[in-house]
Amino acid sequence: MRYLARSLGVRDVALGMLVLWTLDDRELGPRAQAACAVVDSVDALATLAVRSELPAAGIAGVAVVAGGAAGAGFVFSHRLAHS
Repeated sequence: MRYLARSLGVRDVALGMLVLWTLDDRELGPRAQAACAVVDSVDALATLAVRSELPAAGIAGVAVVAGGAAGAGFVFSHRLAHS
């Protein structure tokens, strides 16, 4: 489990760096932000799909963090595209 957490952390750092590097690009910035939002959505949905096998606190945490990040990511993508 520890290795899974590390790999997800590394993945999130890499995606965050991608977003930061593309913020000034009017075409790639919104797309990169939307791609990260899709990844966060998949994380939330995958967790909900196996919720019967996970502790309630873990499900709630992932749903709040990944779901919130996905929602914010889609908003930011839209704002970047229309700025």
